[in-house]
Amino acid sequence: MNYTRNVPYRDIILTLFGKEIYIMKHIWLRHETKEFERRTLLLPEHAGMLVKNGHHVTIERSHRRIFTDKQYAEQGCTL
Repeated sequence: MNYTRNVPYRDIILTLFGKEIYIMKHIWLRHETKEFERRTLLLPEHAGMLVKNGHHVTIERSHRRIFTDKQYAEQGCTL
């Protein structure tokens, strides 16, 4: 693995097996628009792990999501 350069928004490009791979440093969790959808891809605990490892995590406020906005804010996420 070889770090080649930084790109905008603090993303990192790695060269692995001759191919460039982008590692996102800013993750954005969108709010859900479907009426009965409460699932989420990112749990507050996992968002906190990402924040502690140098990632910037932005959470769009949502009254539908199974986890509250406060739970994400407590883990260091930006709302």
